[in-house]
Amino acid sequence: MNVQYSGMVLPDRNKDFLNREIERFSARRFDKPLTDLIVKVDEHKKAGGRSLYHTHIHAKVDGTLALADFDDWELNKSIGEAFKKLEKEVRANPKPKPRDYQNTV
Repeated sequence: MNVQYSGMVLPDRNKDFLNREIERFSARRFDKPLTDLIVKVDEHKKAGGRSLYHTHIHAKVDGTLALADFDDWELNKSIGEAFKKLEKEVRANPKPKPRDYQNTV
C-alpha cells in the first residue's frame, strides 16, 4: 500500500499516533484491496492558545476513492475520528457498478 502524508509538521508523539492508526487501518481485512492512502492534517483557527485541527483522508479501495475528514481541537482525536469515519465509508460503500450505456440511448 502506498501512503502519502501532507500538511503540517507533526510533533513526534502525534506522528507515532498517526503511524499506529495507519497500521491499524491497513491491517483491517476489507473485502476489497486497499492500494493508496493519502492523509492531510492542517491546523486552522487559532483561538485562546488552541488550534483547530482538520484531518482529511483519501483511500483508494478497489479502484474507487473513499473520503473522510474530521475537525477537532485535539490533534489525535481529529486523526483517530477521521480514520473511524473512513473505515465506515469503506465498509458501507461497495464498488459502484459500471453503467450500461447501451440501454440509456
